[in-house]
Amino acid sequence: MQKHRAFTLVEMMVVVGIIVTLAAITVPNFSQAIKKGRDAQRKSDVAAIQQALVMYRSDNGKYPIGPFPSTYASALNSNYMKDPPTKGPTSKSYSYSSDGKSFTICSDSLEIAGAGNSSDNKYCLTHP
Repeated sequence: MQKHRAFTLVEMMVVVGIIVTLAAITVPNFSQAIKKGRDAQRKSDVAAIQQALVMYRSDNGKYPIGPFPSTYASALNSNYMKDPPTKGPTSKSYSYSSDGKSFTICSDSLEIAGAGNSSDNKYCLTHP
């Protein structure tokens, strides 16, 4: 007579328990990494827009005037930046304001608490 070898119910429950524990540990870490990546993208976009705006002012003598992202986007799209970002990774708009002499550009609120440089956890750059 031939014996059949198989896993017992207890062995299967131990394996499932280990897998669930590992998943519970890794999923929050993965989620946090995704948030940090989106925040880094926002900061990078704001810095790139700032550099393009400085180049624009160098050529035109003033910054684009207006409170809307479309203002800087249309001004920069031609020579200074290919497809300037007007929205962050979570589809919230960047904010821009300028009087022609200076400007402030801000990202939407960052996802990691305390990662921004303003009281409402946004990342803002002002020039000059």
